[in-house]
Amino acid sequence: MTVRWIWSLLAAGAFCLALVAAVQTSEQVQLQQRFQERLERRYQNLTRWQKDHLALQSKVQEWNQLWQRVEQAGLVNMSWQRYPVQIQKTLHPPEATSLLQLLSNDVNAGTDFWFLPRLVQATPVLAGSGEENASQRPALQLQVQGQMLTSDNVAAKGGQ
Repeated sequence: MTVRWIWSLLAAGAFCLALVAAVQTSEQVQLQQRFQERLERRYQNLTRWQKDHLALQSKVQEWNQLWQRVEQAGLVNMSWQRYPVQIQKTLHPPEATSLLQLLSNDVNAGTDFWFLPRLVQATPVLAGSGEENASQRPALQLQVQGQMLTSDNVAAKGGQ
């Protein structure tokens, strides 16, 4: 009978030891899973940051190339000659159209002259020679303020 008790106690002790080992192993597995999840999140963050960095790096490279083209074209702000433009006049539509086209950067493209507008305002009015409504025609009260810009290179070429 005592042998049965000893075997029972040994079996119960072995069961307890196995239970403790299983609990500790389970805790270690959970700890390792959490650690692996953190590492995977870090890896995803680093991968995302690397993509963002490469995208920003390519944008910086594009801006640097654009800046080089701007410098080669003589458009660096310090090398511009500035001529103020200030017009306040009532003009009939064809005259106003001609004036606005002269100031247009599309028309001046390739001529090394640019208009930098600060204010362009066109208000429709009636204008004419007499005070009668019959002799008055539609017109535009035009107010234009800004600067015509040219690079020093163009000014130097014109002066030679």
